[in-house]
Amino acid sequence: MTWYAVYRTSDGELRSVGTVLASPEELSAAGLTAVQLADQPAQNSRWDQATRTFVSVPPAKAVLSKADFIDKFTDTEWEALIGYPNGTGGTAAQRRRVSAIIERIRMLDVVDLNLSRTQTAITFLGSVGTPPITPARAIEIIG
Repeated sequence: MTWYAVYRTSDGELRSVGTVLASPEELSAAGLTAVQLADQPAQNSRWDQATRTFVSVPPAKAVLSKADFIDKFTDTEWEALIGYPNGTGGTAAQRRRVSAIIERIRMLDVVDLNLSRTQTAITFLGSVGTPPITPARAIEIIG
């Protein structure tokens, strides 16, 4: 079975996906273009208007309980994070931000790793002076 994507020629907006296709004349008269697909589009894909192709969508990241989120850190990493605001590493502004991140974690019921705010905070933890975690571990924790 052959699959097609039909899109508006002017801007690439997807109009239809299926196995039945109008004639080239009908498509052209309607301002549409058809492209043959290798197979039915995957569930984890979306139409990209710019490239006029289906592209993979990364899987969603986890939404974790506070305890499960903390468990992503080693004991040494978590202890370093908790002690960082009272230490001498980094700048005063960095220590305040680490403190704010820790306080926010304490207030949350769940930690949503899909949120850019969460990803930014974890990335920051991997980038402060004398980091409690390395940049590589920050990426690993985000998933």
